[in-house]
Amino acid sequence: MEPMAQLPVDGRVTFRIPEVPLITPAKGHHLAEEIERDNQQYIRAHLAPLYHDVDEFEDFVSEEHAGFVAWCYPTAKDDRIAIIAEWTSAWLAYDDVFSHGSKAGASPSRMRAMADKLMAALRGPDVMECPAFLRPAVDVMRRMAQGMSPQLRDRYLDTTQGYLEGTVKEVGFRARREMPGWQEYLDMHILAGATWVLDTVEYGQGFDLTYELSASSELREARRIAAEGVVMVNDLFSFRKEYSTGDHSNIVSSFMAGENLSLQGSIDRLCDLIQDVERRFILKQAEVLAGPLGDRADVRAHLEALGYLLPGNMEWSLRTPRYQGAGYVYDGKRSLEVTLDPKASQQGES
Repeated sequence: MEPMAQLPVDGRVTFRIPEVPLITPAKGHHLAEEIERDNQQYIRAHLAPLYHDVDEFEDFVSEEHAGFVAWCYPTAKDDRIAIIAEWTSAWLAYDDVFSHGSKAGASPSRMRAMADKLMAALRGPDVMECPAFLRPAVDVMRRMAQGMSPQLRDRYLDTTQGYLEGTVKEVGFRARREMPGWQEYLDMHILAGATWVLDTVEYGQGFDLTYELSASSELREARRIAAEGVVMVNDLFSFRKEYSTGDHSNIVSSFMAGENLSLQGSIDRLCDLIQDVERRFILKQAEVLAGPLGDRADVRAHLEALGYLLPGNMEWSLRTPRYQGAGYVYDGKRSLEVTLDPKASQQGES
């Protein structure tokens, strides 16, 4: 375990996110505009109570969460994509609460109490028994579960619990001013969030691959590699946002603390890893398709969908004000110049 990285505090400190060339092009869902419109209405109707500051809430509304859903789940069924957007927005709101040092993330005990309440509500029989601010997630989960097999529902709840357990661990690291090595951090975040995204791909397609995943180590490994890409792209773009709230749970911070890399050196190394992850996924995908599961239409479709996660996440992350700051407008450039100021981000050369 390495001590917390001593990151620069001067708002003028900048770094550059270079263009990351990818093999697989991003693909958007054909209902993207409709999803965004409906999801904006959902956010205003159900998530406003999670924010006490009006400006902070308006910034949250502007983040285009449905864009993440449209880019990352382009093969999801039309009758499931809207509820996936609601689920995503609810948990992005909770993530803001969990990661902020003045909110639930202020102490491991506060985070532990909230995690226990939320899982009890998700697994319990009555949505009205949980605290009001947790009801959005519980309500959406109940509606999603109607389209899940019992096996997928159990896996989804287990993955949700994994996310919360990982968040409790993160808050503990932050409270102790400690930083895990980047491999440990990656493993933790695959459990705490990335596996969730993979299960959502499965749900969106209307599949249940529980048996296939238990029987095929190759399929599990393909999903593991896809999960690595989810975490890495998130960390590349979310560093500015997390830094602005005092949250250093990020691979970039792990590189700086554990390997004595500069901020820019850490960013560049992460970009190299993202490209390597995509290449490894494509190779593993080919291995699965060449094996006994390759004849299965559902497995082929699932692997194709997993391949869209990394470029889709990259596309949304370049576009969203969530990572680039309030008022940010994407102009098509594929690289960014970022300043460690919570209200500023500037685009670099394409």
